[in-house]
Amino acid sequence: MVRFALAFALAFALLLGLTSSGRAQAPYAEPSARDIVVAYNTGLRVSVAPGLFIPTDGGRVGFSIAGDVRYGVEVGPAVIAPGLRLAGFFPSGFVSLTALATTRVTLPLGPVGPYVMGGVGPGYLSEPSHVGLAYQAGGGLMVHLGRSFALGAEVSYFGITGTDFQSLAIGPSLLIGY
Repeated sequence: MVRFALAFALAFALLLGLTSSGRAQAPYAEPSARDIVVAYNTGLRVSVAPGLFIPTDGGRVGFSIAGDVRYGVEVGPAVIAPGLRLAGFFPSGFVSLTALATTRVTLPLGPVGPYVMGGVGPGYLSEPSHVGLAYQAGGGLMVHLGRSFALGAEVSYFGITGTDFQSLAIGPSLLIGY
């Protein structure tokens, strides 16, 4: 009787380990480095990017900060992500604010995710007070060191039409626990 109970328990345990098709379930496979880059860049993404503001006319260097909301979709070898970027530039003496409709294209290459981006939208410059069409073009590189950690950098060129406002914004990127 004890042998029958043990044999029944063993058979039941084996049955639980099988799928409905009668095959054993495949063991968990660790995602590839490229899969990690794709996973980070697809779906809804929200980020904040502090940076260094460098006027192209030799003016004073200042602080910049940008907030991004984007939604990425894998298309062939790339991830395309339309979105919105709200950015502020704060050198000494004036303030510049932009709200841009953006597109970011990332090309996952193993653990590395180089990207290019661009956008247009309204821009405001406080001195002299002016509203014009703001534009941005730039790119960056993210190195994913695992499923929960990545380091990178971004460089962007910004401008507002009808003004002398033109700048480079350079900043680091740090991703933790995404």
